[in-house]
Amino acid sequence: METLKNTILVIEDDLGLNELICEKITERGYQTHSALSATEAIQWLSGNIPTLMIVDYNLNGVTANEFILDLQEKGLVLPPFIISTGQGNEHIAVDMMKLGARDYIIKDTNLLDLLPKIIGRIMKEIENEHKLKLAQEEIKENTKSLKKILIESSVLINISIDNDNYQKITDTIADISEAKYVSFDLNNKSKKVIQTYAFSGLKENIMKITSLLGFDIIHKQWNYNEENEKKIKNQVVTKFDSINEITSSQIPNSISKLIEKKFNLGEVYIVKIEQKKETIGFFSLFFTKGSTIKNINLIELYVNQVGLYLVRKNAEEKLLKKMNELKFLNDIMIDREIRMVELKKEINEVLISAGQEKRYPEY
Repeated sequence: METLKNTILVIEDDLGLNELICEKITERGYQTHSALSATEAIQWLSGNIPTLMIVDYNLNGVTANEFILDLQEKGLVLPPFIISTGQGNEHIAVDMMKLGARDYIIKDTNLLDLLPKIIGRIMKEIENEHKLKLAQEEIKENTKSLKKILIESSVLINISIDNDNYQKITDTIADISEAKYVSFDLNNKSKKVIQTYAFSGLKENIMKITSLLGFDIIHKQWNYNEENEKKIKNQVVTKFDSINEITSSQIPNSISKLIEKKFNLGEVYIVKIEQKKETIGFFSLFFTKGSTIKNINLIELYVNQVGLYLVRKNAEEKLLKKMNELKFLNDIMIDREIRMVELKKEINEVLISAGQEKRYPEY
């Protein structure tokens, strides 16, 4: 079934009038298809969905009511439609409106003058309805994504620092953005490199990409790219047109081009993980050609939560390290005290065996 944008099906059994209506509609920039009978129209509608139909009420013995009901009984899509009739009849108008007619027009001398205005109004209504439907679907999808973010954010808040769960975080970004592949990289300031900790996507393809690259992606350390750093400096999400644009200094051009071609890859987005104006890491989002990033606002919200988690994780790791160092020193001090007591006891025993008095009191 093919949906035809800006296409109007004219169902009129008068060949001359049918041609005049089609000509008038075509002048307004619309595509047309004509049918001279209900049977011909149903046959065409079995494989096509127009934007709008203009239906003659009397089609060689078949009324528009019967035509519409027949469409519905056959399970075919009922496009928006206008009824045209040779005589005015309020009962017919009411009945057709109940069946879903957008308007009702009389075939008189004003028909060809009025029809373009009516069509223009109804096509605008259809366009607005389509936009509203898309907006509602987007709201519904955003609501689902937001719920997912809230759930995953609560997980980040409660997650133990012993459990990195970087793969789960990366998979979540892939779901929200609808990216084909996503890598998760963190800055390693001491080594002045960026290290990959997780990669999301079809495992079979990831293995193929790894084979083409000649190294494992996970734990791969990348040199800082000063040019890319400048591009992403003042924004959270930055678009690049190709893989080669972000990897030119890291991967041979021939390899990046081969990966793009083999996996039909196009746009790449770098999403910066930042807290207190300090860049902690990045998500790299890879999309197939013709696809693009979705839900940017939700991505930025979740990435902020990831940043908070990483800051907390880093702080807790530093605290744990200091506590372990303190424990080590404390253990040394305790061992030293115990050894001192034992040593004093041994000295006392030697003095007593030599017939002398103890030098140290016993504890």
